[in-house]
Order: sequence, then structure tokens, then C-alpha cells
Amino acid sequence: MAYLTSILGLWPFSGSLEDEIDPTRNLSRSSLAISNSYINFQVFDIIIGSLQTKQGLVFVDGQWWYSESNYLFNSGSSYRLDISFWWYSPAAVGYTRHAVNKKNIPYICPIIAKADSVTSGAEETITSGEFVILETAASSSQNVIQLTLLPDGINPSVIVQSEPYSPGLHHVLVSYVSDGEIGVARIDIDGGRGYEQPVTATFTPTLSALRINKVGYGSTLYKKYQTGGFISELLMRRADSSETDDAARFYYLGYDYVVDDVKMLQNFDFMGFAFHQPTTISTTQLYVEGGSIYAARSDGTLWKGHKPIWDREFTYETEEAVDNLTVGETDGTNRVAEWTEAGLQLKGTTVKV
Repeated sequence: MAYLTSILGLWPFSGSLEDEIDPTRNLSRSSLAISNSYINFQVFDIIIGSLQTKQGLVFVDGQWWYSESNYLFNSGSSYRLDISFWWYSPAAVGYTRHAVNKKNIPYICPIIAKADSVTSGAEETITSGEFVILETAASSSQNVIQLTLLPDGINPSVIVQSEPYSPGLHHVLVSYVSDGEIGVARIDIDGGRGYEQPVTATFTPTLSALRINKVGYGSTLYKKYQTGGFISELLMRRADSSETDDAARFYYLGYDYVVDDVKMLQNFDFMGFAFHQPTTISTTQLYVEGGSIYAARSDGTLWKGHKPIWDREFTYETEEAVDNLTVGETDGTNRVAEWTEAGLQLKGTTVKV
């Protein structure tokens, strides 16, 4: 594979801590007394048309991993951060009570950071860093990924959160792209484009280490570890732009189609559909073949769906064809459903097809 020069590191975690980009940047583990643990999981590969087995590095309370190599996300006055990975969230992060006012405070769980920190008493402080990626609570049953930026190299001053998600396997793409002081941060979950948050900040590059399952900040009473969670296919690069569909390519096709200078030139169309399923089962991949849509589920089953309604053609060439439709509320002015020579016209109402 011919990797793009923008790729800074790639750790598949296929039974090792090796960096596919540069073997001199392999990760090290903090405690030699606690061995690394890897777990198999499956995602559907739409290119070969079958489930593919991958491996993830399992998070354990008290074990963390690091690389002291200097990863440069800045170029002159620009800062271009792009980090993607598969993340298995083992449980809802949840809340604890504030020691004084008794309000609910969400726990934070470290995932990845380019930062150094020290703990004094019950307080963890960043001593040098650029960003911290955490998992925290969105509600009692859902979590969010949180990106904290450290523009001055010390103080957490910009916080961006993803859309909420339920525990389970998810793909995460965290990006921050700036030119000078003006930037945009975004977190994409499972190929879906997240909210773009404008950021005004000037970054100070640091020599801080890359750390996994280690760095948080603030009171340690609100920090815990997602033991049993795992991470896979961690990729870091200098982002070219925030205006890309790379989140969908990562999720549906795999990192090869984002980092390989040949495969990245191949274009694909993406589409989605909605359906109901038990809360104990998650959908790991969707793909389209011919006129059918398939959903690969976490219980090993594969659902086949019919061609979606927006792929079917309905013509309304006469007024009688429109009269036979079930129309929502109308008032003749603001809510209208009527026939025109061009077809069916809707304004402020709905029809049942």
C-alpha cells in the first residue's frame, strides 16, 4: 500500500502495537506487569461482500499506552488534526454527584490525547498538550465523544461534542482544521457528518506525548476508565480539509480507501434507510447491491431490504391521480396538495403514497 504523506500514524492493533507507517513509532505500554489484550470483532466489508474479522486493543483500568514521537499537526499558522478509530463503548458512562452542590456531574473516560498531565491530590492538570479526546455522558443511557482543544498548550478552552450514541461499536472521526486563528472542529460518528463548530484560536505546538487511556483533566472524582472497551484501526493524519466525505468512506469502505493514494481516487455512492430493531442488537454495516439494501447486524444476521420508495417512480398525470392520495391537513392557502401540469405540488402538508 502506498500511503499518503499526510498520514502520521496507523495502528491496526492486529495483535500488536506496531505503527504501519513508521515502525520506530510503535506504541509502548505503561505497565509491563499487565499484558496487552486484544479482542476479535467483525464488520461487513462491502467490497468483498462478507464479514471481516478485525482486532481491537482492550482498555484496562490502570493500563495505558504512549508514544513519545513528535506528531506535527501544524504547518506554519495552520493546524490540521484528523484522528479516526473504531471504538467499542462497553457501557453508558453515567454521572456522579458533585461533592458540594449534589448536582449530577458526567464522568469522563480518557481515550486518546496528545498531552502530558500531573495529578496532585484529587486534581489532574495538563502540563503540556494540544488535544484530549474523551468519552462522557450524554444521558443516563447514551454517551458522546468529546474533543477538548488546548490552543495555548496548557488550558482546555474549546470543547466540541459528537451526537449522542448508545454503547456498542462505533466508528469515530475527529477533525479540526484551521488557517491562522479561524478553524472548524467536527466529530463524525458512524459515517454521519457531525455539527461543525467554528473555533477562533491560535495553536502553540508542543512536544507532548501521544497517550491512550490515560489523560483527562479536572477532578479525578469525575474520571473513570471504560474497562472492557476497545480501540481499533487508530489513524492520525494532517487533514487536508473539513469539507470531505471521509467519515463515510472510513465507515463503509475502511481506512484503505482514505489513506492509499490509489484507492482514494475510487468514488462510491452512499445511501441509507430506516428500520426498527431490538435495542440489544446493533447494525454494524449497510451496503447496496443492485436494487437491494443489506444490513449486517451484530448478532451475525444479514437483513435484505426492498428498494426504497425514493427509487420508485410515481407519476401524477391527471387530477384524479392526485385525488386518490391520502393527504394531510390542508387549508387551501398555506397547506396545499394539488395537481399541476408538472405533477404533484405539495406545500406545507404531506401525502401517503
